[in-house]
Amino acid sequence: MFLNEVLYKSIQQQGHVDHPLFNFIFNSMQILDLETETNHDFHLFFMVQLSKYLGFFPHGEYSDDSPYFDLKEGCFISSIDSPHFTLDKDLSNLLNSFIKTDYDHLSEIKISSAKRRLFLNRLLLYFELHISSFRNLKTPEILHEVLK
Repeated sequence: MFLNEVLYKSIQQQGHVDHPLFNFIFNSMQILDLETETNHDFHLFFMVQLSKYLGFFPHGEYSDDSPYFDLKEGCFISSIDSPHFTLDKDLSNLLNSFIKTDYDHLSEIKISSAKRRLFLNRLLLYFELHISSFRNLKTPEILHEVLK
């Protein structure tokens, strides 16, 4: 339900067929359907990867020189200008992990439920900042309860 709502709120009616986006969604749903174990971070990885097809995939490199992620600009930066719109070092590192991994290695990323919740809330803000129709989702709270 959560992924459905994310897609509904983020994909706009287009005048052309977007084959890469369709293939990404189709392949992701097949992978999710074939999973034998619950992966509590699938939705986070999916959202990070979806941003690539929607035009606001994070750019720049996470490093000691740029350990923060600016949600408005969509890039890694050296210092925090606005704490509300910047991921701290820990969440920026986590974002970097989701950028650099793939579905086969997703289970190697280990995070607590509290950090998962915080990261999801920040990802939702990232989407809101880049997609005008991405507001007032109903399913995140249900997802938080299911993944506790």
